[in-house]
Amino acid sequence: MGTALLGFDLPGIKSYVFGSGRLREIRGGSACLDRLNRQVIPEEVRRAAPSSHLVFAGGGRGQFLVDSAELDHAEAAIRRAIRAYTDVHPRVASVPLDDREDVALSLLQARLRIAGGWPPPATIFVTHPLLLPCRSCGVRAASSRDPEPEGGERLLCAVCSRKVEMDRSIKQALANGQWPGLWKRLAEPPARDHLRGHDRPRDLQTLTGDEPLAVLYADGDEMGGLFGYVDSIVEFRRRSEVIDESLFDAVREAIAGPLRPLPSAQTLPFDVFLLGGDDLVIATTASRAFDTAKLIAERFHVTATNRLGVPVSLSIGIAIARSSYPVGVLVDIAEGALRYAKKTRRQRRAATGSASLPGFIAFAIIQSPGQTDFRTLAADWEPAGQAPRVRRSVGALDPRRLEQLVSLAASCGTSGTIARGKLQRLAEIGALPPSAARLEARLLYARCSEAERRFLKEALATLADGRQEDFPYIKECDPKQGDILITPWRDLAALAPLVRGGRLMRADRLALRYEIRLLGPLHVGSGLERGLVDRAVMRGPDGWPFIPGSAVKGLAREKCDQIAALLGLTVREPHNAGADVRQLLKGPTVVELLFGSRWRPGTISFSDAHPTGLGDRSERTLDWLLFDRTRVSISRRTGAARRQLLFTTEYVAPVLTFEGTVAGVVLWEPDDVFDDEHHPLIGLLLAGLLSVERVGGDRSVGAGHCSLRLLRLQLNDAVFEGDAVSTEVERLIDQLVFCELLDPGP
Repeated sequence: MGTALLGFDLPGIKSYVFGSGRLREIRGGSACLDRLNRQVIPEEVRRAAPSSHLVFAGGGRGQFLVDSAELDHAEAAIRRAIRAYTDVHPRVASVPLDDREDVALSLLQARLRIAGGWPPPATIFVTHPLLLPCRSCGVRAASSRDPEPEGGERLLCAVCSRKVEMDRSIKQALANGQWPGLWKRLAEPPARDHLRGHDRPRDLQTLTGDEPLAVLYADGDEMGGLFGYVDSIVEFRRRSEVIDESLFDAVREAIAGPLRPLPSAQTLPFDVFLLGGDDLVIATTASRAFDTAKLIAERFHVTATNRLGVPVSLSIGIAIARSSYPVGVLVDIAEGALRYAKKTRRQRRAATGSASLPGFIAFAIIQSPGQTDFRTLAADWEPAGQAPRVRRSVGALDPRRLEQLVSLAASCGTSGTIARGKLQRLAEIGALPPSAARLEARLLYARCSEAERRFLKEALATLADGRQEDFPYIKECDPKQGDILITPWRDLAALAPLVRGGRLMRADRLALRYEIRLLGPLHVGSGLERGLVDRAVMRGPDGWPFIPGSAVKGLAREKCDQIAALLGLTVREPHNAGADVRQLLKGPTVVELLFGSRWRPGTISFSDAHPTGLGDRSERTLDWLLFDRTRVSISRRTGAARRQLLFTTEYVAPVLTFEGTVAGVVLWEPDDVFDDEHHPLIGLLLAGLLSVERVGGDRSVGAGHCSLRLLRLQLNDAVFEGDAVSTEVERLIDQLVFCELLDPGP
C-alpha cells in the first residue's frame, strides 16, 4: 500500500517529571521518560508493526517509517505504551510518504501541532469520600502503599508509584556497578572516572550541603528553523542525532570540569533531572552553576556547529534558592529565565544581523519564599514608566560576558577591590531615579579608597564592553527603544557570596518568652478616666491590666540604642522627621536592622504581656491589686503646686508577674567572621531586653520598677529552657563585638 511517516510528541513533560517536589519521584519520572522514549516505544512499535524503521527517538519525541497497512496498530501501540508509563496525553500524527520527503516532514510537524489541541487534556479531581489523593502529586487517587526509608508509608497513585519503583531499580543498579538509562551514556570519557565511586545524592540537602540550590534549564535556540527546512529523512535523523549527542558531550565535559566531585566526597554534587534531544534540566550547587552553564553553552555551540556545518546554539536559564525551596517552582522560574535568555538572543541577533551568536544565559536569585514567578522578578529589573529606561540588572549574557561578571563578583570583598557593604549600598542606589542615583553614587564614590575607585572604574569598563559608561550606569543605545541605562551593581552584590561557595540570605528565626516581675507600683496609662480616677491603667477585654507589647518594644529599643552608643556604633533618633534622606543611602544602623525605621520595617514583634500565676481572677482580687494615689500637678515654671489640678492615678500593686513573647527573624548574609554562629544582632536584642528595669509611666516618681527574666528561648530549631537559657544568652551577648561589621558609619 505504501509507507507513512509516523511521529509522536509528549507535551507536558515538565509537569510530569516535576509534578512532585520529592527527589525520588523527580528522578524516577525522569528515568521513566527516558526509558519510555528510547526503549519502550520503539519496542512496542516494532512489535505492532514488524516492518517499521526507527528514524529518531529522544527528548520526548520520535519518528518512525511504517507500512500504511500497519499504521493504525503502530499508533495504538504508541498511545498504549505512553498511557502505561505516564498520564501525559501524547500528540500522534502521520502523513503518507511520497517522493517529496521535505514536504512530508513539514506536514508532519504541522499535524503534530494541530494534534496538541484535541482531545483536550482531562483534569482529574479526587472527590469521592472513600478515595484519598496521592501523597506525592496530590492530583490522582491513591492506589498503593509506599514504605518510607525513614519508616512509615505513603499512599501513592499508579503514576507516582511507578516513578518510585523506577528510582529504586536505578539505585540498585548503580549499587551493583551498573549504569542504567541515560547514566550509561553519561558514564563515558571524559566523565567516567569522575562518576565512578560516587553515589547520587539522597536528597537535595545532601546535594547542596550549606550552599543554595541551583537549577539549570537549557534548550536549543531556533530549533524550528533548523528542522523546518530539511530535505530528507536521512538529514532529519542526522541533525537529531547530532543535537542529542552534542548535548551529552557538553554535559560530560561539565562533569569532568565544574561538576567534578571532590575525591573525598561520597555523593555527586549534581543530579540530572532531564536530558535528551535539546532539553536539559540539571541541579547543582550555586557555586558550580555559572561555570557549568558557561561550559555547556560554549561546548554545545562549538560541537554542534562543527558537526552540522550551520550555526547552532543553546540558551540556559538558572534559578537559585535555598534547598528547601519547592523544586517544581524553582524549575518554573528557571524556565522563565530561559525564555528571557532566548528573547534577548533574538533581539541581539536582529540588532547585529549575526547568525552565529552563542546561546545566552539568564539567572534569577530567589531571596524570599514569596518570589514564585520569573515575570515578577523581571518586572522589578526594569520598572515601567521611567524615562530614560533603566534596567536594574545586566539581564541575559553570552558566555564570555557571564564569565566577566562572575569573575568580578568573586573578587568583591577581597584586597584591592570594594568592600561588600559599599557594593550593597551601590546596588540600593540603583533603585533611585537616574538623577538622584548619579548624585548619590558620586557621593559614595568620594568616600571610597583609591583601590576601591580603581576597582569600580575597571568593573564598569569591563562590563560595558565598548558601550558608553555613565557611572553608575552603562548606557546602551537601542535604535528602536531609545537609550537604556543598565546598572550591574545589584547583580554583583547578589552573586558575590554565591560564586565563592557562600550561602543565600540567611534567616535566623527567633522566639522567646519573658517574665516581668514588678518591684514597684505600675502605671501603664490608658488616657481615660474611670469613675473618680483621672488616670486609669490600661485594661484588656477581661478587665485585667496588661503591658502593651509596643511599650516593651520601645523600652528594648531604647536600651539597644544605649548599648550601641556604648560600643561606638552609629545611633539615630527614630522620631526625627527632619532627618536627612541621605541617611537611607548610608544603610540602616544595627538597631534599625532589628526594630525598623521610617524607611524600612522591623523584623521582630512583641506581644502584649498579661498577668500570670493567678488562680483567682475574681473582681474582688482585681480590686485588691489596684490602688489609687492622689497627687498635685507641679508647675514647671514656678516649681509650686498648680491651682485646681489635683488628680488621682491608678496603679497596679507590685505583686503581679506579667509574661509576654517576642518573635521574628533576623535576615543576614553569612560572613566569614561569624559564618557558623547566630547573627550578633540577636545578642544585641537580648542584651537590650534584659537591661529593661522600669516600665510604664510615672517612672520619675518611682513607679514601674521591675526585673525582666527570660523563661524560654528558641533559635531556629534549637530550644533552651531553664538554666540553659542563661548559658546561651551569655554566648550570644559575647558576639556583640561583631556588630561593628554591620555599622554603616556616620
